[in-house]
Amino acid sequence: MTRKTNTDQSAVERRAAAIERTSGMFANLAPGVSLADELVADRRAEVRTEGRAEEAERPRHGRGCG
Repeated sequence: MTRKTNTDQSAVERRAAAIERTSGMFANLAPGVSLADELVADRRAEVRTEGRAEEAERPRHGRGCG
């Protein structure tokens, strides 16, 4: 089922203007660098680190246990 919205032209124009104003807001922080890519890379590194920490905490069967 498709939902129909009643968005008038002025609402579309306001949204487009807001996107235009904010699109370059943080561009000066890291010119030429995708902050989204940096965030994804940081999160992937955290996941790898967490995985190693969990692996180190797991009991190792067959090594003097018992």
